[in-house]
Amino acid sequence: MKEYDGDHSKPHIKKVYEKGYKIHYELEEDNKYKKLDFEVYLGDKVVAEAFFVHSGDEFHCNGIEVFEEHRRKGIATSLYVSAEEILKCELSNIWTSSESQTNMGDFLWQQPNRPFGNKS
Repeated sequence: MKEYDGDHSKPHIKKVYEKGYKIHYELEEDNKYKKLDFEVYLGDKVVAEAFFVHSGDEFHCNGIEVFEEHRRKGIATSLYVSAEEILKCELSNIWTSSESQTNMGDFLWQQPNRPFGNKS
């Protein structure tokens, strides 16, 4: 994995880095498949992980975990914003009618002014 080298001036990315967190990612791709994995570090400790995949014509988050003591600090939002920048596309929420989406995931997507994802 390499450290995120994108636009640190974006408010959601800047906020996380100002708190001492570092975003690392790995992008795997071939002609038919793309997968983007993230780890977020505080010092040398992993405090969050996320997995984004290409499914049909869309990219979506296939799993995200922010350790409890690091929640509500903008980490999940910063990963979605970073993923869209790296993948150069809007993410979709394919889990809206699924029991697989957690309450936290639903809350994240229901934010009226969220800085990521398809707004329709």
